[in-house]
Amino acid sequence: MPPYNFLGFKLKSPIWVASQCPMNPHTQEQHVELFRNYLKNGAALVKTQMISNLRHRNGTPRNRARVTFFENEGKPIGFCNLAPIYESMAYLDEGLTLIQKLKALKVPVVANIAVHHRYFRDTHIWMSLAERVVEAEADVIEVNLSCPNLKANMQVPGQDYGLTVGIVKELKRKLNGIPIIVKFTPDMNLARLEKFTRGVINAGVDGITVVNSPAAIAPPDIYNRGKPKFLGVNKYTYTAVHGPINIYLAYRFVTRIYQIMREMKKEIELTATGGINRPEQIVELMMLGASSVELSSAILLQGYQFIRKCNRFLDDFMTKQGYKSYRAVRGLSHRYIADWEQVKFKKVKARIDYSKCTDCGACTRSLCLAWKKVGNKVLVDEEKCSGCGFCKLVCPVGARIVEEVD
Repeated sequence: MPPYNFLGFKLKSPIWVASQCPMNPHTQEQHVELFRNYLKNGAALVKTQMISNLRHRNGTPRNRARVTFFENEGKPIGFCNLAPIYESMAYLDEGLTLIQKLKALKVPVVANIAVHHRYFRDTHIWMSLAERVVEAEADVIEVNLSCPNLKANMQVPGQDYGLTVGIVKELKRKLNGIPIIVKFTPDMNLARLEKFTRGVINAGVDGITVVNSPAAIAPPDIYNRGKPKFLGVNKYTYTAVHGPINIYLAYRFVTRIYQIMREMKKEIELTATGGINRPEQIVELMMLGASSVELSSAILLQGYQFIRKCNRFLDDFMTKQGYKSYRAVRGLSHRYIADWEQVKFKKVKARIDYSKCTDCGACTRSLCLAWKKVGNKVLVDEEKCSGCGFCKLVCPVGARIVEEVD
């Protein structure tokens, strides 16, 4: 694979693991061993769990999982962890010693920092926390402005434009030479995303990470009078949703931020994360504008080897498709992304592969009026067919072909 330049650091690839931590009580040595496993399987750098401004918890980290899944046909597409915020962060002294131990791994260390929700509106506390992690020799700072830093009233620091831009300005002013990355909240519409993106770029940010986990509520147990599906709790609340369900948020945020970067004629690091569970999605995100990617829930669902699988796929893809650099892939899809007025439609029609069709009629039981059953035979009205492709989705035997026609 060609080397990757990450904010001045020469890396072996543009793939690593997002900020996360073990879901069980653990020692720091066990945590460092987790990072070693990431690196052995091909991660290009290490990123700490969220480091807080709060002081020592007086004991072993109490990370505890209270997890329930969103499922589709028996497969997990997302999950919520109800564990309290203070159990998923590294308290300050833990975070500082973790950075120092990670430096021994001889790769860049990105410190993910977040001021506790009781204090997050105080820019001076953000500044003090950043200075401490720099003293511990973190190479890059990632300012975590959202999950899991969530107040009961659903407010996160990343929803405050003045605070977000103010933090970036202060960090760039006082931490000379230390790259600053902002991790946006996904809980904003495209208009706010544009405002925030332009604001942090004008403030001098070196990179943006998207998308963090959105705030949501887990579904109730309908067979238990609406009680929580979480084990070991009597009630539940809003929490962050992780997993494959977030991939389309990642597509959306990456695409719009890259468009804004081009409009501003500014090139910054744009790291995509959230929902990646297939290697192909890495290339998709790069073609939409990402310069690098982070894996998260896929490590939990598929193991460390998923990092290696992604690197092998990317290496093979670059070679077979003839791309000499990651820059050649980045943003490639934007030549085809346009306003609606510029989109030209060709005729697309569906037809039946009668060698497979069983005349079950599944395609006739929907909003599409192009399909009908005459006697025991399924037919398509080509004049009515708009090429939507839903017949292909619902056909249980793959007997529908959708294609462009002259």
